Amino acid sequence: MKKPKLFYLHNSNRSLVNRLSDEQAGKVLKAIYNFADGGEIEETGDIAVDTVVDVFTNVIARQYEAYNEKCEKMRANALKRYNQKDGSATACKSREDKDKDKDENKEKYEDKDKEKDEDKKEYENKEKEKREIENKKEKEDNSSLSDFSYLSNSPCNQVDYSSVYNSYNSICSDMVTATDSLSRRCAVDNAMELLDGVTFDELFERVQQSDFLTGRNGKWYGCNFDWIMQPEHLQKIMSGAYDNPLPKKPSPPPYTPPRRKTSYDLREVMKLDTLDFVDEEGWEKKKFGING
Repeated sequence: MKKPKLFYLHNSNRSLVNRLSDEQAGKVLKAIYNFADGGEIEETGDIAVDTVVDVFTNVIARQYEAYNEKCEKMRANALKRYNQKDGSATACKSREDKDKDKDENKEKYEDKDKEKDEDKKEYENKEKEKREIENKKEKEDNSSLSDFSYLSNSPCNQVDYSSVYNSYNSICSDMVTATDSLSRRCAVDNAMELLDGVTFDELFERVQQSDFLTGRNGKWYGCNFDWIMQPEHLQKIMSGAYDNPLPKKPSPPPYTPPRRKTSYDLREVMKLDTLDFVDEEGWEKKKFGING
């Protein structure tokens, strides 16, 4: 039997000890400790002492049994938890198995990082190809700028495109700068017909004054030269659809009618109080406020 490190002496049995003398109580205490340590009960020859010792040793014996039962249950639960299903000794993984799992997890993470790097390189390559295509297209547009024979009959073929770009870049300084290209020249030609006498400076000044188009109100940042030159956007700009809202007029103060100034003849008031006017001619009219 496994012995616990401590045992309990219940207060309910204290009355038995109080009936003993100090010498007898000392013998009881020694006998209890001997039983707790070796599990043997020593006969003292004193009936009172032996009776009290029997009571305490029975209580301690029950405590030992409960302790051992608890230890056995805990041991069985531990074996159940760690035993393998096939009945092998333990289900705990060995150090080698744990190291193997760590290596496998490490390889998985390395593979994921490698996939991420490959995806990143693929994305960069696509972006590079996209930029190369755009640059190539811009070069082709620039190379064909000199060929405007098909616009010889157009009334807009004498436009100074560089001045339009310079006007936009200087006035709309908050936006992306515009450079010369064939598509932009065509857009400028179409815009001149829609502006109907309005200069590009006036157009760009209106755009720059708009908090929405410049992004100053924080709602939108997509405005640029190409966006402005689109016919549907150009018409909205000139119609004032993107102008800043007018400030609200302050409401007028509430109307208060002017105070009427009334003057009194003190002598007449005194006559009213004292009825001195009764003998005067026309006192009824004065009394009731009748004029004429």
